[in-house]
Amino acid sequence: MGFAKSEIGVGIIGLGMGQAAFVTHPLPGSTMRVRAVCDTNAQRLEKVSQEHPGVFATTDFRDLLKREDIDVVGVYSPDPLHFEHCLAALDAGKHIVCTKPMVTSHADAKALQAAVKRAGKKFLVGQTCRFIPAYIAAKRLAQEQRYGRLLYIEATYNHDMRGVLDHTPWRYQMPQDMLYGGLCHPMDLALWIGGRVAEISAFAACSGLDPRYPKDLPDNYVANLRFESGALGRVIGLYGVPHAEGLPYIELTVGGTHAVSHQEKLTWDANSGAHRTENISAHLPEAHAGTDYSGHSGEVARYLLHFERCLREDLAPDPGIVEGLRVISALSAVRESARTGRSVKVEWE
Repeated sequence: MGFAKSEIGVGIIGLGMGQAAFVTHPLPGSTMRVRAVCDTNAQRLEKVSQEHPGVFATTDFRDLLKREDIDVVGVYSPDPLHFEHCLAALDAGKHIVCTKPMVTSHADAKALQAAVKRAGKKFLVGQTCRFIPAYIAAKRLAQEQRYGRLLYIEATYNHDMRGVLDHTPWRYQMPQDMLYGGLCHPMDLALWIGGRVAEISAFAACSGLDPRYPKDLPDNYVANLRFESGALGRVIGLYGVPHAEGLPYIELTVGGTHAVSHQEKLTWDANSGAHRTENISAHLPEAHAGTDYSGHSGEVARYLLHFERCLREDLAPDPGIVEGLRVISALSAVRESARTGRSVKVEWE
């Protein structure tokens, strides 16, 4: 049975990325309303309180979870705290939107899956890349087998993190493990398009580019994938490499026997007389074609609207807890392969 309240009360833990949840307030038709926020930074809390009068503000997430007007908890806290905050929200009877990475270990991912199942609550992993229009269109084409037989999938995330460390010091203090906090983006894209991965062969390196980041914790990754379908793939995450001007942060390439796409461009019947190229967004599903929410906030708006629909119509969120677990399983295989120098089979739940 779907959610029946006229409005869906939202509580946000972590006001860095979490401030984006206010994006739903002006959207026509959305009934999601942020009613409480939590952050350990008092100045950030004060700023949000001034911008959104009437919103409850606290430095203790437990105070937020006690509130009866909160139906959904958005977990946007630092990566190592996601597991604790998600479990506490489930214990409080709340639905959850958890920003990526879902958690930072395979053991925690399996434990969280069991907790979500016990609680019977909706759970969405906030993977913004899945809500980029070009990638939504690529997923649709893959589902409809318009690429033909899939041959190759490549997803990359290039992001020099030095500037990010300046304003989010937790990333080097805790620290943030870029395997989970960074490589989860392209890995999720690759699995979303390509399906089950049979094995992974990976390399990892420590750049030493920023002396604040632990010198023995890798921040650059290259992983080769063999999908069970027979397709090959590559997932790249470079977080300790200077960013070249004009280089996109996220890139996706999908190639099959009938078509190939890279970012917004889709090419049909390459190297044949029927060769033609078009913008891949022409193949957006109708549900997304009319939504013009640009940039990162637009991606957040799309996944929150998706979650709202799942609550109202009692649908399974996508990506949900199972997809989140599969990404963590694949990332754990990346770490094991990089450590041993061997190809590693992926535990696929």
